[in-house]
Amino acid sequence: MSHSGNRLSKEKSLYLQQHSNNPIDWYPWSEEAFERAEKENKLLLISIGYSSCHWCHVMEKEVFENPQAASYLNEHFVCIKVDREERPDVDHVYMTAVQLMTQSGGWPLNCFTLPDGRPVYGGTYFPLQQFLNILTSLQKIYHENRGEMEQYASNLEKGIKTADYIKVDETQVIEEGKLHTLVEKWASSFDWNDGGQKRAPKFPLPNNYEFLLQYGKYFGEEATVEFTHLTLHKIIRGGIYDQLEGGLMRYSVDMYWKEPHFEKMLYDNGQFLSVIAKACNDRPSLEYKWVLEQTVNWLETKMKNQTGLYKSSIDADANGEEGSYYIWKKEELQVILKDDFEKAAEFYQVNGNGFWKNGNYILLRASSFHEFSEHYQLPADTFKNWLEAINSKLLEARSGRIAPVIDEKIIFSWNCIIAIGLIDTAIALNDISHFNRAAALIGKLENIFITPDLIFRINDDINKIEGFLDDYAYYVKACIQLHQYTLDDKWIAKATKWINKIQELFETQGELFYYSGEDALLIAKTLEINDNVIPSSNSILANCFWDLGVICSNEIWLNKAKAMLQHVYEGMDHYGSGYSNWAILLQKVIKGDLSVNYLSEISGEEHLLQLKKLQDIVLFKKDIQADRTNSYQICHHKNCFLPEKDFSTILEKIQQLLN
Repeated sequence: MSHSGNRLSKEKSLYLQQHSNNPIDWYPWSEEAFERAEKENKLLLISIGYSSCHWCHVMEKEVFENPQAASYLNEHFVCIKVDREERPDVDHVYMTAVQLMTQSGGWPLNCFTLPDGRPVYGGTYFPLQQFLNILTSLQKIYHENRGEMEQYASNLEKGIKTADYIKVDETQVIEEGKLHTLVEKWASSFDWNDGGQKRAPKFPLPNNYEFLLQYGKYFGEEATVEFTHLTLHKIIRGGIYDQLEGGLMRYSVDMYWKEPHFEKMLYDNGQFLSVIAKACNDRPSLEYKWVLEQTVNWLETKMKNQTGLYKSSIDADANGEEGSYYIWKKEELQVILKDDFEKAAEFYQVNGNGFWKNGNYILLRASSFHEFSEHYQLPADTFKNWLEAINSKLLEARSGRIAPVIDEKIIFSWNCIIAIGLIDTAIALNDISHFNRAAALIGKLENIFITPDLIFRINDDINKIEGFLDDYAYYVKACIQLHQYTLDDKWIAKATKWINKIQELFETQGELFYYSGEDALLIAKTLEINDNVIPSSNSILANCFWDLGVICSNEIWLNKAKAMLQHVYEGMDHYGSGYSNWAILLQKVIKGDLSVNYLSEISGEEHLLQLKKLQDIVLFKKDIQADRTNSYQICHHKNCFLPEKDFSTILEKIQQLLN
């Protein structure tokens, strides 16, 4: 193999390109690699990661660029590199395997398999010497105890195929008490000092806080609402949020949201827009509005490509050093800010709170905008102008640094998540420009990624990867959101088409859907059930079945949503954080199929006013009747009440129904 490049040099994926100059004879995920392993009777190394992963870079430098490791791998193994963002189906299978073997997982994910792809050993990051020891041990066992390894692989394969199997008790009744038990158990791990859960690292998990906010408001649990706002305030004031430019980083390594793992992921920030928008709806503030506008501006200026689609991520490292783009020396800030330094240093905690290491500081905040402006007796507009000026100076200085690499890969489902976040932002800020961005984005996605019969996850000049369940489910969700904003039934027609197509394309186990279609190279198909940094594709889809069922008065879809919920119902209260999107569905089912029907024409402005009040409480639809004016109707539990002429009466009746 030439050291000037390996097979990965022909791949479009930035992550694969990053490994194209390794001295390892890497293959992309391909039939060719498996055929060679079978022909030469060699074990496979399937190594999975993504471009902005810090520890993937560390292992590459320490292990995959090491001549000794490369030589041994090239002689005794066939090596495959996989971009998990392009092939999440491959990642799901081998992550399940590693979790079964080690009870933990993460990236880089390194799984050793038999030539047919059945795993026999795996883990995440391995230091060089440990990795070399693993290679020699596996090679010895494979040739001296092949039968034992084959038996282990067969048992593990069965475990992978049954890992997500859930036996459903068809007699169980869905009850409100399950929801309360889930929150009560979850609340025992709430960190009332710094928000989130009492542990490190801390992941933002926006869907968790969407659920908790909805739950607290719906059941009048003010403590849960308070905890949600506490958490969101701690996040947006912490180092995990880019104070200068906007955008959320992937997680905090400590319990205080101070020290981030500096990569920025598109999917985090789409969900972040949604939860901050809904928090802003609940308690409007300059701080929430600032974060929404700042993050949208960052998405528009840094993450949008020339075709109007959004790139997938920004690396944690710049010039080989984690976080170097974002951190500051005190002396550097003094030179840039001059007379403004003392006030800015207090605002951004350039003190013991913000100190990181090696004389560097992470910008973060200890106070709200209101508290700080009150302390300095600054009117809101004056404070905002001052902050914009400070940030502008610091951003100009930061622009001269070596910037982290942006992965320009366009992922269909992640762009749908951005569209949903933009719609939520439009509602919160009463700003149609954000909705227009969302509608334009969906239009571009439809033109590039959607054919009459398929949705593609990746569709560029080199790669065409068919969509997985999350790609389809998030598109349906985006269509429902677009309908709720516009009340244009074309979006319901699109959602209906593709939710029916999902049932054609994705085989089910019970009532749940497999994540992927057929791939002859994969040893198993997996179910995505638990909600994680992105809610599971099955929970997104189940919520879509429910929402469409309410809007279209479709009993089959309502029952489908409830049947999917039954598959997770029994154990969901033991792990609220991992079932938060299912809990949103459970709350909908308990509440019942509640909708508001417009029987007369309504202006867009009036509809958005009502949507802002009732988002996540009811679904809106229209059935215009020519002889009516100012006519609204509530439908609940398949029963439609007499029309009302005053929307305030509708609000009162909804409150009565929910209580």
